[in-house]
Amino acid sequence: MTQVTSLSVPNGTGSAVRQGFNNSISATATLNSGPSAPPTTWPYMLWADTTTGLVKLRNSANTAWITVAAGYPIGSSGGSVPLLSGTNTWSAMQTSSAEVGFRGQRSSQTTTPGEINYGGRLRSGIVGVIADFFIQSTVNGAVDAVITADNGSGQNAAWLFNPVSGNGFALKGAWTSGSDIRLKPDLEPISDALSKALTVRSGTYHDARDGQFRVSVVMDDIDAAIPGSASIIPEVTLADGSVIKDVKAGDWGAPVALLYAALQQMAGQVETLKAELAALKA
Repeated sequence: MTQVTSLSVPNGTGSAVRQGFNNSISATATLNSGPSAPPTTWPYMLWADTTTGLVKLRNSANTAWITVAAGYPIGSSGGSVPLLSGTNTWSAMQTSSAEVGFRGQRSSQTTTPGEINYGGRLRSGIVGVIADFFIQSTVNGAVDAVITADNGSGQNAAWLFNPVSGNGFALKGAWTSGSDIRLKPDLEPISDALSKALTVRSGTYHDARDGQFRVSVVMDDIDAAIPGSASIIPEVTLADGSVIKDVKAGDWGAPVALLYAALQQMAGQVETLKAELAALKA
């Protein structure tokens, strides 16, 4: 990087250095977007030109806009930053704004024809290796948060999160967690699993958080049968606005393990009964 202003300055030139800092600070507070240049400009300020689809930089003399050659800046410096089609908004870095952000409409259709996507793209510098995170609004009115990944060799996957149901979906493959025996050095069988399984309530219900229809087991019962199997959510807000605290939660490993142990115990009892019946017949 070329040094523009020396910090080793003779007496009497400190104001120039101060002005350089002030210009840079002012530039961060004047981020703009639109089809025409902003009426008030500062040296080094940015302007998102929605007509050309490029981000432009004001020169140091505040006399002209600098536009570099078109092309994404992949693996090199000096490339321009093209805007995505649609509405582009820059939020200023100042006390009235919590962040510096950018919003753009993706021009490509990702999953459903007619959808509109807002979000960002990460590029690795390797052709075709990309990851996207965006909000998707489809033609049927559904709104989802989506993460996609592509390895550049025709293999890709997507994960979708729905704000209405609160559910997450792996659109290719499945959610997995480690379950190798080497991760369980002190594995102990569940004692009296059959009688414990009979205490667990299950059924259909409408969730008090959002009214959605669901099917599940009661984690309170699982935790009572296998103490320590539940996690605790500090507080949850219900649909009526009330808040409940210390809400029990857990993954499916606990109920599956309990039911599997109960099934094994039941199978053992069946084998015992079969042997006794065979002895009686003999």
